[in-house]
Amino acid sequence: HVGDIDNQGYIRDVYIGIWKENHATLTLDSFKNSGLIYNTSDNGILFEGKDVVIDKFINEKIIASNDSTKAGLVIGQANDRNDNITIKLLLNKGLIGGEHSKYGILISGDNTGNNPDNFKIDHLINTGVIYGEDEAIFLNRSTLTNFLNTGTIKANNNRGIETATQTKIENFINSGSIIIDSTSNHEAIKFLYSSINNFLNTGTIQATGSRQIAGVLLRGSTINHILNTGMIEGNAAIAVYSSKVTNLINTGTIKSTLNNNDAHGAISIGTVNGNQVTVSNLINTGTIDSMYNGISMEVGSTLTNLYNNGTIKAQKYGITFYSNGGSGDKAQVDAIIIGKNSDIQATENAINVDVIGSNSTIAKPVSVDLIDIQEGAKVHGNKAGINIGKTNNTNGTKTVGQIIVAGEIQGGSEGGIVNEGTVKASENKSSNESKSRTRRSLSDEENKAAIIVEKTGSITSSNGNKGIINKDKGKIEGDIISKSSSEISLENQGSVKGNISNSGSGSLMIENKNNNGSNSASITGSITNSGLGTLDLMNNASITGNISNTGNGSLMFKNSSTLTGSITNSGSGSLMIENKNNNGSTNATISGSIMNQGDGNLILDNTGSITKGITNSGNGNLSLTNQENATISGGITNSGSGTLMLNNSGSIGMNDSGYNISNEGDGSVNITSWTIRTDDTTKSLQTLTVGGRSANSVMVENLIVDQSGLNMDELNDINNLVSGVSLNNIKKINTNGSGEMILSYDALSGKISTDFNLNASIIGASFRALNASSIKRNAFIDGLM
Repeated sequence: HVGDIDNQGYIRDVYIGIWKENHATLTLDSFKNSGLIYNTSDNGILFEGKDVVIDKFINEKIIASNDSTKAGLVIGQANDRNDNITIKLLLNKGLIGGEHSKYGILISGDNTGNNPDNFKIDHLINTGVIYGEDEAIFLNRSTLTNFLNTGTIKANNNRGIETATQTKIENFINSGSIIIDSTSNHEAIKFLYSSINNFLNTGTIQATGSRQIAGVLLRGSTINHILNTGMIEGNAAIAVYSSKVTNLINTGTIKSTLNNNDAHGAISIGTVNGNQVTVSNLINTGTIDSMYNGISMEVGSTLTNLYNNGTIKAQKYGITFYSNGGSGDKAQVDAIIIGKNSDIQATENAINVDVIGSNSTIAKPVSVDLIDIQEGAKVHGNKAGINIGKTNNTNGTKTVGQIIVAGEIQGGSEGGIVNEGTVKASENKSSNESKSRTRRSLSDEENKAAIIVEKTGSITSSNGNKGIINKDKGKIEGDIISKSSSEISLENQGSVKGNISNSGSGSLMIENKNNNGSNSASITGSITNSGLGTLDLMNNASITGNISNTGNGSLMFKNSSTLTGSITNSGSGSLMIENKNNNGSTNATISGSIMNQGDGNLILDNTGSITKGITNSGNGNLSLTNQENATISGGITNSGSGTLMLNNSGSIGMNDSGYNISNEGDGSVNITSWTIRTDDTTKSLQTLTVGGRSANSVMVENLIVDQSGLNMDELNDINNLVSGVSLNNIKKINTNGSGEMILSYDALSGKISTDFNLNASIIGASFRALNASSIKRNAFIDGLM
């Protein structure tokens, strides 16, 4: 047992060591330096030995070495003596190390053998300066209960602090400065194969210089809690490689200064030789500021929750994934949550669910269960707010389970949300019965949705592109639900398998179109507008499902391709349908029925094909124009109290009752124009047949007889033109020719009289030719006689 050692003077070129080789325990009550301990050719102080206990080591002045290969203070050394040293308190108030010392403090020994060296320090506290030209502090096979720095720890060439094999630290606290100014690839702090329970920085950790790697780097280590309330700066401010972190929390500033490395972000999570890295919770309520990427995750990484309630500002990607030579197989994130009033600002994509880097072309899957943009949050990218990249073969899928938007997503040159991968509700854990986690704030229907836009949500593009763009290889598998009060727009060039609904007061614009001549665009599911807002739907591809307007809002459907499903207007809002062929390149077809069932009005303009019937059964009105060459195969029924206005120049078939038009209710039917043609097979007129309980109230403003192929005998009976209508309700009958045949209708008698204008073109020419032939024939007979 040794009491106290106290140096108050000047010791130079003197070895100070405590060593015990064999048995028992050597105890030193205290070692105190309030003077100068200096060595020109060796370590300033060396403690070594087996079973050595030092209660207090206190430096108030200077402990230094002038040898560039030595340290100011050394504890243990590689001498096969199985050092086992315990220091209860190591307190530095002065200077340990210096610009000529390789290390400030070096705690290291043998790593091999049956009994490798072990070092234990209860409290390592620095309120002064620890300086090493290479490394300020190096710890190997050490156990620290508490590490506290309120002073300055600095190194030039390598690292400020490095911990190596099997080092364990219960609490690591920095409220001072840990700084390197390196020209080599090193870090301010490096934890290598170490275990730390709590890491707290309230001060400054800074890696500067031309080639530094990181402010804090973990490799093969485990840390339960990382909390930064101060400043951490480096090429990658915090780098987590092949390690395990439970909580990484930033309430201060994390800053990245490198602008040319895909693998680096202010926070970088990566693998080494494909070894897995796991982070349970990454939480930012402060500022992440990067000259390149905000948060970078390498393929092979697993992150449970990424929660941002602060600011992420990046000159490239806000959040992204990368793949380099040592990458693993898959990147997995359970949830990316952008909290209230937080923001992501990125020069390219704010959230990039895609793989960048040197191996980005190799098939590497990325899976994100949930992206939740909460109320007041802003996600802005100069290219895209959220980008979901292409699938590379079957093994390189880029998948998002669910996107919830209550905040603001804004893109630039590409769109708000751009999908070339898959948004798949079955990958959303809350929608999968085999997975226990649910989102209690969502209904069962919402839990199974692919994209949800809440009332306060908005998705836009600053250059006029659609808010959501599903590209030709993109897949959205699950419902799209908009409850927004803003304008939401969707451009689909790929595949949407799920229902689309607009239940808010805002507008939803959907453009379903094939891209570059492909026929890949499709929507499989119903489309519903159920709120006060408007839904504008343009279809130039394929929709398999029903379209419904059930609320007080309006729905506009422009179809130039194929709808396999019915259309219903059952609320008090209006429904407008344009079914028009697209310049002859596609035939506009609606394969289902069309029904107006509520108090709203329906306006239909058809130049294509509607294969089933049209029904107006509510209190609203139906205005229908069926253009020349257009067809409505299933007839028209007016069974409510509303008014049917009809202009038909095309073909309208029979309904289930055998009528072209049925008026079954208390409403009125006004046929402003109806064209009657001759059947090619029977040579009879295609009679307009009207029936129903209120058929007698049907008004026929104008019947137009097509002269092409006309059998004049058919005009002898009004019933060949129209049946089921009161004769008094037929106002006018004429032809579609050039005026050569004039039809006159007498409503009292129901008779049609025919006059001819012999100067007119078609029938007039025929009549003049016939008359000339008759005159010649008569002259010939007279000559013979």
